[in-house]
Amino acid sequence: MSDEQGGIQQKASEIANESVAKSGEIVEGAQQALAGDVREGVAKILKAAGAIATGATEKGIEIAADAVDKVKKPTETEPTETE
Repeated sequence: MSDEQGGIQQKASEIANESVAKSGEIVEGAQQALAGDVREGVAKILKAAGAIATGATEKGIEIAADAVDKVKKPTETEPTETE
């Protein structure tokens, strides 16, 4: 496996780990809401969902930026005498 693939896999793993950790907060929020504390429960759900989305987006941007940096840009050729 290349370093590039390893970096992508590492970032994808970080996305998954953070999502799993935050999903527990979503479950806690649902429990709160079902127990009658709807306002706090929904707030906890939204906060955790937002954190999952933000974290995944940030890592996705890092992955994309790394890929763009590695793309070989075409070199300009100088015109020849016949042009």
